[in-house]
Amino acid sequence: MVFCNNANLLNVFVRHIANNQLRSLAEVATVAHQLKLLKDDFFASDQQAVAVADRYPQDVFAEHTHDFCELVIVWRGNGLHVLNDRPYRITRGDLFYIHADDKHSYASV
Repeated sequence: MVFCNNANLLNVFVRHIANNQLRSLAEVATVAHQLKLLKDDFFASDQQAVAVADRYPQDVFAEHTHDFCELVIVWRGNGLHVLNDRPYRITRGDLFYIHADDKHSYASV
């Protein structure tokens, strides 16, 4: 979550990424047997500070890393998040930070 005053608001750009776009990125990268989500696929420019990616119910989102950091807010539902080979049950109200080189996946979210 980014907090900013009105003076900084003009410098914040948000891009919304639909669940089907994320699934397509995952399928393409999984074919190569290495899934690394890239900043260019989520952020329109270097000036964009925030990208929002909604997650809808699905069985699995394959293990992956990023070349950017991720802040996850679970605002409804629950599931299993595996971070660096350690499983965590996640549920509404959870907030967690994923470092760029952390590997993680989601199961039954």
